[in-house]
Amino acid sequence: MSEVPLGVFLSGGLDSSAIVAEMTQISKEGGWDRPIQTFSIGYDDPKANEFAYAREVAKHFGTDHHEFLLEGDAFHNFIPKMVWHLDEPMADPSCVPFFFISEYAKKSVTVVLSGEGADEILAGYGLYQKMRLIDQVQKKVPAWLLGGAARLLSAQRAARWRKYAEWIDRPLEDRYWGVSRVFTETAKRELLQHPDQGRSVAALFKEYYRKSAGLDPLNRMLYLDTKVWLPDQILLKADKMTMANSQELRVPFLDHKLVEFAATLPIHWKLSKGVGKRLLREAMAHRLPERILTRSKKGFPIPAVWFRKEVLPAARALFSERGSLIGEVMRKEKVAQMLAEEEAHPYTRHKEIWTLVILDYWHRIFIRQKGS
Repeated sequence: MSEVPLGVFLSGGLDSSAIVAEMTQISKEGGWDRPIQTFSIGYDDPKANEFAYAREVAKHFGTDHHEFLLEGDAFHNFIPKMVWHLDEPMADPSCVPFFFISEYAKKSVTVVLSGEGADEILAGYGLYQKMRLIDQVQKKVPAWLLGGAARLLSAQRAARWRKYAEWIDRPLEDRYWGVSRVFTETAKRELLQHPDQGRSVAALFKEYYRKSAGLDPLNRMLYLDTKVWLPDQILLKADKMTMANSQELRVPFLDHKLVEFAATLPIHWKLSKGVGKRLLREAMAHRLPERILTRSKKGFPIPAVWFRKEVLPAARALFSERGSLIGEVMRKEKVAQMLAEEEAHPYTRHKEIWTLVILDYWHRIFIRQKGS
């Protein structure tokens, strides 16, 4: 219910589609004769474009649907402004489409609903299953064999395999520090000119793991994410990008009664047979199109080619600039190696490079005060 124009960000994923389904039901029961307004963002890269899914949901529920096409040059040009709006170095590229879809939707609605929170209370991220698999492997595989697997994985080019190398023989408390973690502690030590400049973030999570001791590992991860990842990343990103457009964002999945209810659910109603959000899927089984129920999670994807075309050249220029934070505190040979490996083997180091770009822009704008 709202006293101002109300809409919803619709990606065509389970969470936002479920919100549209519920809004449609409530509006019918309340005799609201205006169609729900839905807003989607897409790209010219078919691998990242979700227009088809959003259109299917919009057609299914008869919404007043709006689409915005984001292009690569707009993505690149907005990066410094994004950093300025965020105030802090948050390296989530989905902030860019989030800003543009909010800016576009603000022309029609003042308040918008979004699906944030469902993954954190109902185990929607694939990483939860991977962590559970590591637990199972550790129980069955001898330590010496795990060590060999770690060495094999650490030799891989892609950053995600090197993360698995550090995780495979460690307890949950030492390997799970949130959903999106690009640099491992080892990688950070290798990058910094003086490793003692960096502080381990382990202490941040220690208390939350202490409070969740004795719970199922999945519930420990969900508890951690509702305390750290959700407020300090997901909700901060959404709030900053919408408030930059003077728009109010609401997140129905984080109604406190729903969060409390989800916390009481048995594990199998959250994660079952490797698939998360089981209860939500079953609740929507006869209300959403089948391929919406079964499609894999995407969120706000960014075309990978944009990193190579737009970000990699900018990174080279930025890191070589006089006064660059990356150039001052990190080992130049390691940074150069990272850039060269991404050039030779696309999309193996792009997330690491993006993270350093955002950090350097943040330092440039807020510490060196070079403007946005």
